[in-house]
Amino acid sequence: MNVPRFTWNILIMFVAITSFSTLSCSKDDDDPQPTQITDADGNVYTAVTIGTQTWMVENLKTTKYNDGTQIPLLDYDHWGNAQDGAYCNLFDTPANSDKYGRLYDWYAVNTGKLAPAGWHVPSHAEWQTLLDFVGGAAVAGGKLKEVGFTNWSVPNTGATDEFGFSVLPGLWRVHSAQTLAASGENQYGRSGHFWTSTSHVSLDDFAHHRAFNYDTEAVFGVTSGDIAGKAIGMSVRLIKD
Repeated sequence: MNVPRFTWNILIMFVAITSFSTLSCSKDDDDPQPTQITDADGNVYTAVTIGTQTWMVENLKTTKYNDGTQIPLLDYDHWGNAQDGAYCNLFDTPANSDKYGRLYDWYAVNTGKLAPAGWHVPSHAEWQTLLDFVGGAAVAGGKLKEVGFTNWSVPNTGATDEFGFSVLPGLWRVHSAQTLAASGENQYGRSGHFWTSTSHVSLDDFAHHRAFNYDTEAVFGVTSGDIAGKAIGMSVRLIKD
């Protein structure tokens, strides 16, 4: 039986469309799941890719280095007494780590052992790459902060979290010579501070950090003069190698 030419053309188009649809479905099925990170305590984190970088979404909360060694836990009365790696819980309350992670001094960062294999504490330059990609330090705070007032204080200026980075106000911890009421922890809901892995080039006791505040969409800690004492406790975000 002779089949008209136009019928063959329709059959060929149908097969081509069906094949394309099948391939498209297979590609979707094969797409990788969102990256997950597991620390030495077994805590699991998610990650987000922003530009050319992949960042951990939550603040780090491990109590162990990646070799299994316990990181010293210091309460407020003993914080900052030694130039060694240490961590603390916000308000000395372990349950706060579930949301805000833990605070680490820079000496813990400098061990190079906070991050699981394949990840590391970002440098001053790597933080700058992130801020530049989302529009610059003058507006990056708004674009990277969690939206709303559940955790941030009013007005949480400019917060859109449009990249899924979800910065929280994890605060900071200063030396034990000051009272808790005078420390960074009395600013609940107002700021989040993050260590970089970069020490100041000439001031041995200082390192670079990044700070997000509730009343501005800017990010601080960008210039060479914006530094913090290495014994201060701050949050840590990891970046993929």
